Amino acid sequence: MHRYAIVTGMIVAYLKLALIILSITLFALLFGALYAIKKTRWQLALAGYCYKTICFIIGIKLHLHGQMTRQRPLLVVSNHVSYLDIIALGMAAQVTFTPKSEIGDWPVIGTLCRWVGCVFIDRARTRTADNLAGLYDALDDGKALLLFAEGTTGDGKRLLPFRSSFFKIAEPREGMNPTVIQPVSLHYTRINNLPIATTD
Repeated sequence: MHRYAIVTGMIVAYLKLALIILSITLFALLFGALYAIKKTRWQLALAGYCYKTICFIIGIKLHLHGQMTRQRPLLVVSNHVSYLDIIALGMAAQVTFTPKSEIGDWPVIGTLCRWVGCVFIDRARTRTADNLAGLYDALDDGKALLLFAEGTTGDGKRLLPFRSSFFKIAEPREGMNPTVIQPVSLHYTRINNLPIATTD
């Protein structure tokens, strides 16, 4: 019986993996088509369907507390625990992610990020001005930017120091509405219906 359960679990896992790969491939083709014809306004809506599909296949259940503001320009600031954060946050709200510039050079992933409309950030201090220009353009275009302010992943038990230079985009600009900052906290509580240990 134990061996049967293991085999069944492996079959289910492989089927889920195949569905994820198929779904990402199909969505990637759609993203590429939108990117080619410059229909960027549809990118976020399509991305939301993509994230919801992957969450359904994986079995991620999202419990939201509070609501996302509709005010614009908007900067959403979140902690960063794992790569699942992107899927969860993308399903919860139509946000534009700000990955580090190195990801833009990754095969396949970098192209997908550009097709989805991500705004890349160069972590070098000397590139702060260029980064801010790109972020301002996205805000002025009505996008809700999402920033993982810690700049890296943590264990989810405590916040790491913020990279404060990027909060400069929330400073008042002449002739522009003030940027609203909405904090978001991610917390993973269960895996396979079992509680996650929180001991240090």
